[in-house]
Amino acid sequence: MNTQEYTCEKTSIRQIPSAFKKITKRYEWNAVNLDLGGGAYDDGTNYLAGLGVTNLILDPYNRSNEHNAKVKMIVKLESGVFTVTCCNVINVIKEQEIRLDVIRQAYEALKNNGKAFFSVYEGDRSSIGKVTTKGWQNNRPIKAYLDEVKQIFPNAEIKHGMIVASK
Repeated sequence: MNTQEYTCEKTSIRQIPSAFKKITKRYEWNAVNLDLGGGAYDDGTNYLAGLGVTNLILDPYNRSNEHNAKVKMIVKLESGVFTVTCCNVINVIKEQEIRLDVIRQAYEALKNNGKAFFSVYEGDRSSIGKVTTKGWQNNRPIKAYLDEVKQIFPNAEIKHGMIVASK
């Protein structure tokens, strides 16, 4: 297992991810969504509940081992989910191999024909990563992550300011 030099523990922000609103406008949510790296707060979960969607947050830095084990068990019992969101996560991971692990985790959690949505905070878009007060920021535009996502999801493309991929 790869180890992150800077963890994502302090990058959790209390907000409804803008990607959730973009998806709501342009795509159909299914009954259960897996939110990878969804953070410590339930604002997004409550937003999706209002749309009739169960949001399962899997976050090794902001949720307990017990919580994460339960989420993994639900995904396994459901034989996967139809949507996975990964909002502002891969941009705070310095190591490419760990970003690929997260992308692979999204792929493995999806049912066939399911969709994964990756959003990133682009920072200053300089592509010069740096330490922040909360951890790490890659400062890369979204298009800089597309080739990595395509290693796992060959059909990935940028749509509506997100990387959208299907299994």
